[in-house]
Amino acid sequence: MSRNRFQLIQRYLHFNDNNAAGTNEDRLYKIRTIFDIVVNKFRTNYMQDREISLDEGMLGWRGRLRFRVYNPSKITKYGILVRMVCESSTGYICNLQIYDGKYGPLGETVGFLLEPYEGKVYH
Repeated sequence: MSRNRFQLIQRYLHFNDNNAAGTNEDRLYKIRTIFDIVVNKFRTNYMQDREISLDEGMLGWRGRLRFRVYNPSKITKYGILVRMVCESSTGYICNLQIYDGKYGPLGETVGFLLEPYEGKVYH
């Protein structure tokens, strides 16, 4: 695919109505519907092993974004912070949450991510 064609598709690819931006406080409102569908498919279409791990990763980003995170001790200093539950043996992402600066303490985030796995045989 040529660069011009890709940019043309990217320009007109929208997942949400831009006119609803003023009433919505969710910072990820433009991609929220697609993001929820993808995360739901991650959870339901793959049966994880018994061992799972909770981790955070940084998606490199130097553009303008309200919830861009700066961490001077990492190789990727600027980016979007993502907390995720992964399968330990393969690294498959089972559940994830993008940090947008509005979530509560880390304990609430951990509880939200691990909620689908509570009371089951996961370690």
